[in-house]
Amino acid sequence: MAPCAKTSPPVLLWPSSLQPPITRRDWLRQAAVCASAACAAASSADPQIQRQQAPAPQEWLRLAAEYRELQAERGHFDEGGRWQAALDAHGGRKQQLMEALRQALLALPDAERPDRVRLLQALGEPEMQWLGAERALAPLPAGWQPAAADRLLWYRWRGRRDGLLLWLRGESLYRIDWSLSWE
Repeated sequence: MAPCAKTSPPVLLWPSSLQPPITRRDWLRQAAVCASAACAAASSADPQIQRQQAPAPQEWLRLAAEYRELQAERGHFDEGGRWQAALDAHGGRKQQLMEALRQALLALPDAERPDRVRLLQALGEPEMQWLGAERALAPLPAGWQPAAADRLLWYRWRGRRDGLLLWLRGESLYRIDWSLSWE
C-alpha cells in the first residue's frame, strides 16, 4: 500500500450516549475558532461600556464618605456594642464598602492615587498608624516588607482584629490590603 493512499477510517464502537473521542487536530481547530471569536468580540466591544465597568476616578471619595458614616456606629467587636450584621458580619455592608474602597483605590493609576493628607481628609484619622521601622501593630499581609520610613495606616472593620491597611511610601499611597486576625 502506498504511504499516501486513502484508506477508510477504522470503525469504532461506543455507546450512542457518548460523543466520539476528539483528535488533537480537532481540538486545536476548535480552540483556534474559539480564540478568534473571543478576539473579535473583544475588539468590537463598545469602549464606553468598558469604561463604565472601571470605577470612576473619584468613586473612592464617595465610598470613603459612606465608610466614615459606618465608622461612627459601634458593632459587637467595637468595645461593647451590640451585634449588627451590617457592621460585624462577614460580607456585611461595612466589609463590602471597605472592599469596594480598596478596589477603587487600586484601580487608580499611580499618578492619581491620593496622598496622605487627602486620604486623612477622606477617611478620617486611622485607628492605628506606625512607621515601617516600628513593631507592626496589626498583622501585615503576606509579602509586605515596608521600609523604615514608610507609614502604615490601619482602618478598622471589626474592632482591633480586622481592618484595611494602607501602606504609604513617602506621602503617596503605595499598597492597600486587608489586615486580618485569622482567628
